[in-house]
Amino acid sequence: MTNTRPSPITTSADDGDARAPIALRIPEACRLSGLSRSGLYRAWHAGEIVLLKVGTATLVDAASLRAHLARLPRIEPRRRAA
Repeated sequence: MTNTRPSPITTSADDGDARAPIALRIPEACRLSGLSRSGLYRAWHAGEIVLLKVGTATLVDAASLRAHLARLPRIEPRRRAA
């Protein structure tokens, strides 16, 4: 049986990954980023990510999603007192 699920739109990326997606459907963006659906839409309302409309499909611009994740604060490990 073949996989009938559509793949993300891909193109050659600057980071050298020839199959890096340039746009993702909402569920795929949530799965890859770890954000919830509502978290993804909150980021869009805040202007942090770009959503695209193609017919009835809503796509997430992958570059804006990567940039949003890169802007999130890092968690540093707590150091124990010696």
